[in-house]
Amino acid sequence: LDDGYFTGAAATLAERRDRFCNGLERLGWTLRRPQATYFAIVDIGQFGEYDGRSFCRALVADPGVAAIPTEVFYDDKAAGRSLVRFAFCKRDEVLDDAVGRLASVRVRRDG
Repeated sequence: LDDGYFTGAAATLAERRDRFCNGLERLGWTLRRPQATYFAIVDIGQFGEYDGRSFCRALVADPGVAAIPTEVFYDDKAAGRSLVRFAFCKRDEVLDDAVGRLASVRVRRDG
């Protein structure tokens, strides 16, 4: 494939990243906006949660959005326990629907 294919794919993923990440940020979420992948990382400690596996299972049940616990990628499971990742390599309408569903997950505000 020529360079145009890869340039176009990178631009499309950047647009989808920004669409999804901006949506989560509008909800008050803090996240790690990636530069070279199609996963956004969220520390679930902002929700008062620290077990990524349980958090991801609960998200699938309600509000119906899948995320991946990152601890499965760590030798030291504790290091990744509170981090989850969301794939944004989806159609715009899927990303918008996910952000809408995730609005029910509230950031915990201490104080």
